[in-house]
Amino acid sequence: MSMFKLPFLDKSLVNCYHNLAFPMGIIEANAELNNEDITPWVISKYINPFFVETSPNNAYDICTYDRWGTNDGILYHQYVNLFKSTYDCLEIDVIKSICAMIKSGCYITGVYNEKYIPGKMVYNQGDFVHDYILYGFDKEKQTFLSAGYLADRRYQSYEISFSNFAQSINSVGGDRLQFGFWTYNHNYHYQYNEERVLGELNDYIKCTTSHNYRKNLYYGVEANRKLRDYLIFCITNYDTPVVDLRYSRAYMEHKSMLYMCFKYLVEENLLGGRIDQNDMEAAYEIYQNAIIIHRTGIKLNLTKNYDLIKHITKLFDINESKEVEIITKIVSA
Repeated sequence: MSMFKLPFLDKSLVNCYHNLAFPMGIIEANAELNNEDITPWVISKYINPFFVETSPNNAYDICTYDRWGTNDGILYHQYVNLFKSTYDCLEIDVIKSICAMIKSGCYITGVYNEKYIPGKMVYNQGDFVHDYILYGFDKEKQTFLSAGYLADRRYQSYEISFSNFAQSINSVGGDRLQFGFWTYNHNYHYQYNEERVLGELNDYIKCTTSHNYRKNLYYGVEANRKLRDYLIFCITNYDTPVVDLRYSRAYMEHKSMLYMCFKYLVEENLLGGRIDQNDMEAAYEIYQNAIIIHRTGIKLNLTKNYDLIKHITKLFDINESKEVEIITKIVSA
């Protein structure tokens, strides 16, 4: 067969950003093949978000550490960084080498120029260097299998021709190419870590982090407040007001993961009755409110009805109040 592909899920638990979706796509797909449930492990990963104020764009993220699972030993990685001239000097066939590495079980990551990738929003328009993943190839069609956001703003799998890929990586500025090679540890078994989960929840409501604390970042509940205020700023201070849907999606996925965490803790009877059915209903309402926030952002961008921002900010405040109440019960014992 001319096609070869590694296990990869393009509809994973977290799709808001490439650097979160890529590792989760690898981990979830391989765990499923091995009949492993990742829930005991994953509930500790996306508890504590952070917000960074940068210019010209701010950023909201939902994973403060080890997003690729390398510290836990789930994924192994190796970076290869060579001068472009070296490939010519050594007569290295980059496309052939990448296919061989994929065939050996390696997922390939790096950066390319989306100007040369059909289906991307900036295709044939302007330079935009972004991260990519390759998890398969088809020699007959001369294409790689990849995943990411396309012009329709959906995260999905797609094909890249060998020629387009070569053009896209060679047009990235600099005199060298860097490739990341990632392999999955099939001997890993996912386990619940009580200290980690409770520590992350405690950090969340105390607006701090136990992992590589940085003074210029806002953590936990405060990160959500900063996101709320940033969305208001974008609506009220720009000539073309718009809700950044990347961040509203990240917020929505964060609430989904928090609900998954609470649900697991209750179903596995790990809390000794510290939260009850009313708390779980409130947790589900928080998640539903986050969905409404994201969908309202889409509606606001389409209709330009800026009064909708009042509805968005109200739901942010409701969610914060309910979350703090639930998490305080969990960590106070």
